[in-house]
Amino acid sequence: MMSKTSINNLHMNVLRKVIEAGYTDEKTITGLTTEDMLAFCKSIADISAVVELQKAVKANRLISFLAGENKVKDDRNE
Repeated sequence: MMSKTSINNLHMNVLRKVIEAGYTDEKTITGLTTEDMLAFCKSIADISAVVELQKAVKANRLISFLAGENKVKDDRNE
């Protein structure tokens, strides 16, 4: 039996903000700087979610990110 997983609303909203800000592909999303994020993020939680989005994109785990599964591991910390 499959476990019930819902979409993480914060992550979905952040993805929407990133796309609306013009970052529409993997290369531009992973290239976002803190200064770029400050232009469209309204809170520290948004900035944190963008960083998690960047990690998910790099790890090819976008669906896991949106589903709110455990944070994507950063290869630099392993």
